[in-house]
Amino acid sequence: MFDQTMIMFQKQEKSMSQIQTQIKQIRSITEKLESNIEGKKKSEWWEQYVEDGVKEIINDCLYPKEESLSLHIKRHLTVMAPEKMQKYEQPTKWNILWRRIEEKVGSYCCSYRGSLFGTIRRHTWSCLKGQLDKVDTSTSQTELAIWKSSDKVRWWYKNLETSDEDNESLLYQIVTKVFGKSATKNNTFVIKACVQNMLDPEHPKIEMDEDYIISKLIKYADDESNNNDSISVSSDDY
Repeated sequence: MFDQTMIMFQKQEKSMSQIQTQIKQIRSITEKLESNIEGKKKSEWWEQYVEDGVKEIINDCLYPKEESLSLHIKRHLTVMAPEKMQKYEQPTKWNILWRRIEEKVGSYCCSYRGSLFGTIRRHTWSCLKGQLDKVDTSTSQTELAIWKSSDKVRWWYKNLETSDEDNESLLYQIVTKVFGKSATKNNTFVIKACVQNMLDPEHPKIEMDEDYIISKLIKYADDESNNNDSISVSSDDY
C-alpha cells in the first residue's frame, strides 16, 4: 500500500513538473510576442513613408546619387508628414535625420530594384510568349550564347521599338504593363535598358547587370541631350 502511494505521489510530482515547464515555455513565448509588439510600436515615424518615396525615385532613375535621393526623400516626407518635417526644414537638422534613415533608405532601394527587375522580366516574357524560347539563370552559358546569337533574338533586340499591326512596339507593351499608360520617358529608358540587357547578343548574361544597365541609361541620356530635348535624367542620376 505504501509503495503504491509513493508511486502515485511520484507520478503527480512528475506531472506537476511537466506543467511548470510548459508554463515557463508559454511565458517565454508571451514575453517574446509582447517584445515584438512593443518594438513595432516604437518604429520611427518616417518608416511608413520612406518606402513609397524610394519607389517613386527608383522608377524614374534606377541609381540616384545620394544627394538626389536625400532631396527626394525630404520632399516626399514633407508632403506626407508636414508637421513632423517642420523641425527638419533647416539643412543641418535634415542632415542629422538623413544620417539616421539613409541605411534604411539604401536597403529599400536595393530591395525595390530587385523587385522591379523581376517585374520587368516577367512582363517581358509575357509579351514575348510564342515569339522566343524562354531562358533564365539556370540556362547554361553555352545554351545562352546560342540563344542570344539566334536570328530571332537579334531581331527583337534591334526592333524593340518597331510597331506591330496594332501600332504597338514590344517596348511600349512592356512599359505599359509595368508602369501603366502614364509612364514617363525615364520609365521607358529603364525598361529599355533592362530588356536590352536580356536580349543583347554581345552581352553574355541574362540576369540584370547593373554596369550594363547604367551604361545604357547614360547613353540614352546623352542621346536625348544631343537631340536638345528636355529630360529629367541628370548626368548624375541613372
